[in-house]
Amino acid sequence: MNEANKIKFREFRKEDKEEIVKLMSALNREDSEELPLNRKKINELFRYAPKKQYVQIFVAEISGKIIGYSIYNKAFSVELSGLYGEIDEIYIKPLYRNRKIGTNFVNWVKNYSIKQKFKMLYLVTTLSNKRAQKFYKRLGFRKMPHLNFVLKLE
Repeated sequence: MNEANKIKFREFRKEDKEEIVKLMSALNREDSEELPLNRKKINELFRYAPKKQYVQIFVAEISGKIIGYSIYNKAFSVELSGLYGEIDEIYIKPLYRNRKIGTNFVNWVKNYSIKQKFKMLYLVTTLSNKRAQKFYKRLGFRKMPHLNFVLKLE
């Protein structure tokens, strides 16, 4: 049995928080175009995620050791044909990359979305992250003809 078959994907538990926060910080350091991470953002995530209404956190683990995580949002869009899931973040520790773990994790999230009866799986990556863009294209994701804008409300 290869390592990718030993990986377990699951919803997060409260005791996972400290390790997930470390991984979130690692992702933020790796992708310099990401918006800066701060305690307020982290607290908001862990306030909403246990309710599973808008956002969920999934983890990838080997033998009980967390090696990755994904933040998954739920939304609705007429353009995207109704309810859809969004991979807001996905991260695998560098030591575990290039072993099909990321591919299996995205496929697990895709299957979760299918079970939810969602119509699409959506994600955004930074323009400079060519490695991620190549990875998502290989998995069947297609670029959309959009330019994202954001307006801070507080």
